[in-house]
Amino acid sequence: MELIKTQTLPTRSFDHGNNGKSVHVLIGGFYWGSGDIKVKTVLGSCVSICMWNKKKKMGGLCHFSLPGRRSRKRYPLNGFYGDDAIHLFLDIIKRTSTVIDDYEVEMYGGASMFDQENDIDFLHIGQRNIESSKEKLKKLGFKIKNENCGGTFSRHVTFDLSTGLIHLRVI
Repeated sequence: MELIKTQTLPTRSFDHGNNGKSVHVLIGGFYWGSGDIKVKTVLGSCVSICMWNKKKKMGGLCHFSLPGRRSRKRYPLNGFYGDDAIHLFLDIIKRTSTVIDDYEVEMYGGASMFDQENDIDFLHIGQRNIESSKEKLKKLGFKIKNENCGGTFSRHVTFDLSTGLIHLRVI
C-alpha cells in the first residue's frame, strides 16, 4: 500500500525477487507502505523520521534537509522541509483513520558534517533539523521511541515494513 505518489517525492524502487523489494528514499523523499518492503536512506546532516503502526503493520520514512520554510505562504507540502514532512505523516494518519498514539516514532541523522570552528549558522543545520523536528513532534503528541542523532558521522537506515524493525549502520 503506497499512499504517497513517489513522482513528486524522490524515491527509487528496486525489486530483489525472493529478497523482497527495496525503496531508496532520496533527499526530500517520503515513502509510506506495508508488506515485504525495505525502505532505505543515507543521512548526513539531514534527518529521517520513521513511523510504524504495529496494529496495522504499516509505516513510512521521510528524509528532510531543512527544518522549515522561511515563508509561510500556502505551498504544497514539500519533503525537503521537516515541518512539511511531519505534515505528510499527519495526512497519512488522517487518511488511514488511525491516531498518533498508534505510532512508534524513531529519528536518525542530523550529523555535523562541516568544520565546527566556523560559527556560521548554516553549518549547524544538522542540530537545527534535530531540535525543530523533536519540538514539532512533541507539540503534536508523538513520542519518540528511539533516536540516533547528532555526531559527526553519516548513517545508513533500513526500515523493514514487514516487521517495523530498523537497522542502523554508521558509515
